[in-house]
Amino acid sequence: MEEKKLILLSVTDRGIPCLWEKGGKDQNGYASAVLIADSKGYKKDGIYFKPLFCDEHALIPVAIGDLVCDLFQDYEDGPVLWQIEDIDIQQQYASLIKIDKTAAPYLVKMTERKAMHYKCTIPYFVKNWDQKTQYKTAKLKRERRG
Repeated sequence: MEEKKLILLSVTDRGIPCLWEKGGKDQNGYASAVLIADSKGYKKDGIYFKPLFCDEHALIPVAIGDLVCDLFQDYEDGPVLWQIEDIDIQQQYASLIKIDKTAAPYLVKMTERKAMHYKCTIPYFVKNWDQKTQYKTAKLKRERRG
């Protein structure tokens, strides 16, 4: 029997369904991560970024067929790979179906890494995010205010 689950979506003002890349290892040692990829396991572009400890880091638009890999410390078998089967924008949920981890091994590996990153504040699996650019932009904004 196929394993399925529902997850909540974030829907933008323009009606774009999105999921958050999030996770890291917090100060209590609890590890978790959620990463999103396209249907072939490649990185997607994020539309919003937040530098919060072990929380939401990148808002990523999703479509049917995209992959979601999650890892929570409670999982005995490591990361779980899911594929988006259905999206309901009105109810703000996505229906996921569990698939074999070999479908996107790099995504699975990066999910493990993000979960073990202590006090993580950066996206791990987003195509258009650059750590140097993000920090320079934040620094320029601070200098202009000062």
